[in-house]
Amino acid sequence: MTFRRSVLPGFLLFSAFCAVRPVSAQDASGFRLTATYDRPGLPVPHWQMRIAPSGQVEYTSDHATGTPPASSGPLVFRLSQGGGVKLQHWFDDSHGMRPCETKAKGLARMGMKTLDYQNGASTAQCTFNYTDNKPLAAAAEYLLGVSYTIEQGATLDHLHRYDRLGLDPVMTQLATAFKAGQAQEIQAIRPTLDALANDDAVLERVRQKAAELLVAANRP
Repeated sequence: MTFRRSVLPGFLLFSAFCAVRPVSAQDASGFRLTATYDRPGLPVPHWQMRIAPSGQVEYTSDHATGTPPASSGPLVFRLSQGGGVKLQHWFDDSHGMRPCETKAKGLARMGMKTLDYQNGASTAQCTFNYTDNKPLAAAAEYLLGVSYTIEQGATLDHLHRYDRLGLDPVMTQLATAFKAGQAQEIQAIRPTLDALANDDAVLERVRQKAAELLVAANRP
């Protein structure tokens, strides 16, 4: 199924394509990561994120029936320098993602996360609903925050085209989540924010929030 666009309620727990700049030493993540998330019943029951050693990220997702129309392909953007440093630190401190799944019983289903990490000759893989491994949990939380950003951005794209009055609450949710550290890699939706910030037909407070997020999107 192709990438569809909608809001992801519940992801606080844890669009156009971005132009790909030439890779520099500062951009490169140095590691390779494939992350997938599966939780049947959500508007977006499945997504996958691939991060290349160059720092290029490709994101795709499947959406439930009745959600906004599909995009023509994956969202491609460049991982921030800070994001790459954080992820590498967490994975390198996770002891090869061991322990992986918690031994605790009776926990709610929060979605199955599968992470496949490679850094040089070191590789690690883990599939879990919940983990007691704090660095691994932090990495998963960050990736969920990236997905949240992308899905909110896709929703903003859809509303910008079909329902401009609906932009205000979604933009407010995104701005609040970003300030709380729950929306990550805001540069992934830079074209969306730029379009909103420069459209006189949308509400001024939507334009202002988009402009503020653009400042953060332009940071390394």
